[in-house]
Amino acid sequence: MPLPLLLANSFADDLAFQQEGIQWSTDWWKVLIIAFAVLLLIFLALRLALYILRLVGVALCLAFAGAGGWFSWRTLSAPLGGLLPASLHPYAPAIAAAAGFLLCFGLAAGLMALIRKPAQPPAPKEAGK
Repeated sequence: MPLPLLLANSFADDLAFQQEGIQWSTDWWKVLIIAFAVLLLIFLALRLALYILRLVGVALCLAFAGAGGWFSWRTLSAPLGGLLPASLHPYAPAIAAAAGFLLCFGLAAGLMALIRKPAQPPAPKEAGK
């Protein structure tokens, strides 16, 4: 058997409880290790969930901004082309799409900031103020 597997079996045997149940005089350190592992698992799961929610928020902002850019490209290209100088007329669709993208991204990011604000803990107040 490979050495890491032998060590894992040895650690599992060391951490196993007796058939009679937990004997607090000798098994307290095993319970402490298990409790620490559970707390660490909960902490890491919460951190992972927060990262996943942040990624979902970014994806939603980008999707909303992409839809806004596409909508403005389809609807505002012709009216914007009439307002621009003749040298910039070929770039009217790109300008309309970029403006729509940036506007919708700003709106989505602002909305996400407003949603996340109540979930954040309040900033500590300074003693002098």
